[in-house]
Amino acid sequence: MSFSNALYYPYIDIKDKGFIVNIALFWEAVSTIVPRGYREPYSIYESKALADAYILRPLYVEPGMSEVLEAENAALEFLESPATSLILSPKTKAHISSRWDPEETKSLLYPDKMSRKLVEQLVERGQARWQQNQLITSSRFSTFYMTLLAAILSRRQRLALLTGEEKFDQLSSAVKRGDAPTGIPNDDHLAAGLLAYLTIDALKVDPETPIDKIITFRRQYSDELTEFRNGVNELASEIGTGHESIKGFTGTHQIHPCTSYYSCHK
Repeated sequence: MSFSNALYYPYIDIKDKGFIVNIALFWEAVSTIVPRGYREPYSIYESKALADAYILRPLYVEPGMSEVLEAENAALEFLESPATSLILSPKTKAHISSRWDPEETKSLLYPDKMSRKLVEQLVERGQARWQQNQLITSSRFSTFYMTLLAAILSRRQRLALLTGEEKFDQLSSAVKRGDAPTGIPNDDHLAAGLLAYLTIDALKVDPETPIDKIITFRRQYSDELTEFRNGVNELASEIGTGHESIKGFTGTHQIHPCTSYYSCHK
């Protein structure tokens, strides 16, 4: 697969300035999951600038699209699966209750990222409630569902999977280990995103770097950036061919960020 483009989740906008500066340098393009009809998905200066440069792009979804329908059955199965919840809540060993739990951490989900049937089932089961035009549901379910949907989209669109949230990264890592719940595909789209974490962490671009300089830099050193991405792509292609995990892979490989001019002049 190509290691040039990525899908960021779970949020529509990327508001962590340090994170957005780093991914803007590394990736050729990054998409985020946006409900169709959602106006002005990007709100901070950095994300707007990247959208104007066509580096940050909306990947629109709607209830009837095939990827959303594919996620439907696995999401419904999740509601009955204590084993899934153990992955997401290993300390408490809690699972999703069949009734509304006011003590459980909640998250907001846009209903247009789900099928109509799934929305109806969540509400009927008492596992989601409406708040204006959004659904409030358990954080464990929203974590699972957004990872599921993002994994399906990344496979269909041939994008590496990328997230900046620890709880989502925990599930993605479980996927790579083969411990993920039923429904989330194990493939190199997930593995490539995990490897990207190591690469971006090695680059460590100053989070205070103006985004305009990053965009200019990309244009000036496009050939060098392409060469670097191709090098990482070769590493990513080895994941899953005899390496049981990212940890095992990195134990035998070293990532050297200073392979071209841009990576050594921060």
